Amino acid sequence: MDALESGYQLLRERCVAVQAPEDQARALQELERVRDELEHRWGLNPQEWEDFPPAVDGEYLMLWPGQFATLTQKQRGFVVPSSMRQVDGSAELNINQGYVPAVAAPATSAAPVAPEIPPDNPPPNS
Repeated sequence: MDALESGYQLLRERCVAVQAPEDQARALQELERVRDELEHRWGLNPQEWEDFPPAVDGEYLMLWPGQFATLTQKQRGFVVPSSMRQVDGSAELNINQGYVPAVAAPATSAAPVAPEIPPDNPPPNS
């Protein structure tokens, strides 16, 4: 279980470094819960890490989301998200035209050129 503990410690350190203070305790508690659950299920001795598609009589630690799994497989395995949509459904991405100004170059004899400001997004087909 050294690999599991090593991975847990790495993720815990990352969480402490980047997580907002108001969310940190909840995130660390969930991280510990998942580690403990993986450790427990590993102790049930699954025969393989995973298989896709899973065999009805297979024993796996990691199960694919959305794939059929027997009751025994669900009790011994752990559904592992396979895309970011399954990891955090509340995540959002917003694309905009905001740019960080470039760092000014060292002074030269040429006149400075003002940075070009990109126009707002034009409407489609215009």
